[in-house]
Parts: sequence; structure tokens; C-alpha cells
Amino acid sequence: MQKEENYPTAQAAMYSTYTLGNAAYGLYNWDMYTPLYAGSRATEAYIPWSKGQYDLVLPINMTMTDEETNRYSTLYTAIETLVQENTIKYITGTQDMSNYEQFVADLYTYGIEECIACKQAALDRYLAR
Repeated sequence: MQKEENYPTAQAAMYSTYTLGNAAYGLYNWDMYTPLYAGSRATEAYIPWSKGQYDLVLPINMTMTDEETNRYSTLYTAIETLVQENTIKYITGTQDMSNYEQFVADLYTYGIEECIACKQAALDRYLAR
């Protein structure tokens, strides 16, 4: 939809959000709010805080081998469950922080290093293209 001159800026932004969606590459697109908050301190603060925001995002089209995928899936399912359960417990205070070292040790026991190695191998292959 084209922006017509008689639309207020907020209304034009609403239509562009509806037609274009609010996500860019699976991440939140703050640019859609620029017409609404142009010149505000919130948008000015976003620029320095957003630097490096994609530094820890792995490329979406890097691929693991079938063997890596099977091994990763087998290990990571249990790791993900362990992390989710313990995160809730630490946040709510039902798990004492003195047990944190054991939690980290459990991650290694569950095979977190092997999962990282699978992802690293896939990233290395991607970067070698």
C-alpha cells in the first residue's frame, strides 16, 4: 500500500506495519516505529544500544551433517529441558544459587560441549564457502 499524503504519519505507519509485517529476518524491526517517534530520546538511544545486536546470531543457512544433526538433537533435548527447569527455579528462588556450580557441571555431563562442537563445525563449513 502506498502512503498517501492525507494520512497522518501514525496511520501510515500502522498500514505499513500491517502490510509489511513487524519482523525483519526473524528479529524485531524497530524501524517501523521511526515515523511515530522521530526525534525522541528513545529512538536516539536505540542507535548506540543496537550496535552489535547481530554479533551472536548464527547464519540461518548454515547446516549440520545428518550425523551432527542426529547427535545434536539427541543431546540438546535433555539440555534444553535441564536449562528451562533450572532457570525457572533460580528465578523463583526455589533453587539455591549455591547449587549453580552443580548445574553447570550437569550441562557438561549432558554433553553441551559436543553440541557446541556440532554447531561450530557447521559454522566453519559455512564460513569456508
